[in-house]
Amino acid sequence: MPPKGKKKGKKKGKKAEGSKPEPGIPTDKEEIMQKELDALTTELTTLKDRCSELRNQNNFLQQEAGKIRTESHEYMSYMEKKTHKRQTSIITLSDQNTKEIQDIRDQQERMLATYEEKKSKLRAIMLEKEAALAKIKQELDDLGDYKNLQSKQLTRIKELEAEVTQMRSTHTRAIQDLKNKFLEEKRSFQQDSDSKINTMTKLASKVRDVTNTSSK
Repeated sequence: MPPKGKKKGKKKGKKAEGSKPEPGIPTDKEEIMQKELDALTTELTTLKDRCSELRNQNNFLQQEAGKIRTESHEYMSYMEKKTHKRQTSIITLSDQNTKEIQDIRDQQERMLATYEEKKSKLRAIMLEKEAALAKIKQELDDLGDYKNLQSKQLTRIKELEAEVTQMRSTHTRAIQDLKNKFLEEKRSFQQDSDSKINTMTKLASKVRDVTNTSSK
């Protein structure tokens, strides 16, 4: 093995001569920029994974909303059958009773329409945030002067990460609130409907009794 002193002498000699680095060997500046680019690429990959997770969560929430719609339609069908069965035992209905039944149906439709509208707005906001993340990734791919824009892009990515995290929490909370409100209104609606149908049944029974008495 050659003495260490000879190796140091050769290195000093090369620096003194000022020779250029061999082709194919990256300079220190290029290595630093490559490491920075690799780090940013890793962060973008993480953001992409988070977006995928948000999409999966959104799909799950959509499925839950679908279940709620199905339950609502089944309940409406049940109420229509129940109402029809009760109506067969009623001799006549006043205009006021007929209007109340229509009001019940209209209220149910408005509840469903409001729920769908709020869910669509939340979905639109989520898609907007995902589009913003995709746009940043495209901008980074097309960068000609990476170092001048690196700080700005990293700041923006952190802001979007915070926004996505906040939106995920808000979205989940809003969907849960909507679901709870819908179920509560559904229970109230069912109780109110049963009460009104019972009232109409009693009214029909009284009318029938009066009719029977008159016929005697």
